[in-house]
Amino acid sequence: MPKKLRLLERLELIVPGFKGYKEKEIRREQDKALRMRLVRALDGLKYDLIGMEEEYPDDLKKVKELEALIARIQRLKDKIEHADYGYAGFFDLNHIDEDTLDAIYEHDLGVFDFIDRVKGIEELDILKTRILEIEQEWDKREELCAS
Repeated sequence: MPKKLRLLERLELIVPGFKGYKEKEIRREQDKALRMRLVRALDGLKYDLIGMEEEYPDDLKKVKELEALIARIQRLKDKIEHADYGYAGFFDLNHIDEDTLDAIYEHDLGVFDFIDRVKGIEELDILKTRILEIEQEWDKREELCAS
């Protein structure tokens, strides 16, 4: 039980007002709030990369690579933001499984960790790898919700 409390406490720090997915009427809203917090975190990452473009005014190759990374982040943001509201099929009351919910909680915290690992990196090859990891991690969340 203490692990669950720590997990919920961590989520409450990331998403103010987070109450968890325990009550049906708030589950979808909380999922949306969590996803919007992920979108804001990706926005910060995107703006960091836009700032990096200004550091290479004469290096068209690097600017194009940064633009490609910015576009990937934008596509991921759109995917997260416009995902089915609350994963309706998953959040139906009859389909809730505590172990699956805990796995999603753990996963969501992990996505924030993946985003944090990108901050401050300026090496383009490492940035590409880390952004791909964020995309793959989000896809794992979708798989968790669908199972």
